[in-house]
Amino acid sequence: MTLQYDMAKIKKKETETKFKSFHETYSMCAFALAIGLMYPNSENRRKRLIYMIIFTTANVPQLYWLTINTLQTLKDSDFYNFSRHITISVVVLLFLFKTVYAIIMCDMYKKLLNQITDDMNKGNELDDSYKAIYKQYIKEAKFGQICWVFIPIAMSFQFPAYAAICTIYESIISDVGPKCMIHNLDLSFMGDQYNISPYFEIMFVYNAIQTIALVPNFTGFDGSFCIVTSHLRLNLKLLSHKLKRIFEDSKSNLELRKNIKTCVIEHQEILRFYDAIQVFYAPWLMTVFLLTSVLISFNLYRMHLDQKIDLKYSFFALSGVIHMLAPCYFSSKLIEAGEEVAIEMYSVKWQRWNDNKVTKVLIFMIARAQKEFVLVGAGIILFNMNLFLSLMRTSYSVFTLLCTR
Repeated sequence: MTLQYDMAKIKKKETETKFKSFHETYSMCAFALAIGLMYPNSENRRKRLIYMIIFTTANVPQLYWLTINTLQTLKDSDFYNFSRHITISVVVLLFLFKTVYAIIMCDMYKKLLNQITDDMNKGNELDDSYKAIYKQYIKEAKFGQICWVFIPIAMSFQFPAYAAICTIYESIISDVGPKCMIHNLDLSFMGDQYNISPYFEIMFVYNAIQTIALVPNFTGFDGSFCIVTSHLRLNLKLLSHKLKRIFEDSKSNLELRKNIKTCVIEHQEILRFYDAIQVFYAPWLMTVFLLTSVLISFNLYRMHLDQKIDLKYSFFALSGVIHMLAPCYFSSKLIEAGEEVAIEMYSVKWQRWNDNKVTKVLIFMIARAQKEFVLVGAGIILFNMNLFLSLMRTSYSVFTLLCTR
């Protein structure tokens, strides 16, 4: 019995420390990508594209009404309603862009996620000191995943929730009180029927489905950025730790040179992984920067016109701020990790080995590590916390400019 109990404990411990594939480790992100038609499976790419076309076609009436209303308010210089429509348009454009982009760039996306799975499998063969590093960075990546579960849910569900609460409240205090739609549009062709049953209920459900459909898109794609950048930081930390162990544990110069060679190869793989991240996420980063700037500025402007704080659009503006904060924060953490790895490489015990060849290789690795791991949107916008602060100042400047009209 004691032997069986000990074996059970050992088996349980092995299960707890086993690292799994991407879709098992980050199941919420993988599930959202699958529901949002963005999970990178090249075998069903055509099918996903067809589903996307069907879904978009089903929402063409709403997209048409939104476009017409936006253009009409701009033509009439109705900046109050224009700002209201443009903030919703930003979310719609982000949704469409990310879905189509993920489907088109399926092969590159698949390589990134498969690299994470491969590295997880390698982690199961390493000792406890490496596994502790794995656990630390997986925990941070899961934090980013959780953020992008709650942010889009809170952002999307506030619209139908707010409209439903207002409608119920108006129906209690008055039998003929105004009904609140999720997003009010001027549908003149419907006349008074827009606020009469069952047309109101049909439109309400139609809009509610659209808001729910947005959630997997943001949870999956935006969450994957936090996961991928955290994984790159994990690889950098593993490299510096391995280098330290090599200089401490090697028994001879021959063994040292052999192990250093594997480090050089792994360093090159990390750099290729970084390049792939930069290439894949660059268009998305640029799109997020441009559209989020518009969203924040126009939400502030709308609150200025209201001369009061609208809880629904205030929270929507806050969601836009967090939407920009997340990629800036994780990009900054990546830059910090790149700076730390160069220092950690220099701090290994290279002095105890009188091997010029190894020292030269280490110098080249340190020199390459000193190049910042920056992520740039479309080769123009460098993402870090300074960008976030700059965006906040710019959004306020645009808000001030709009208020002077």
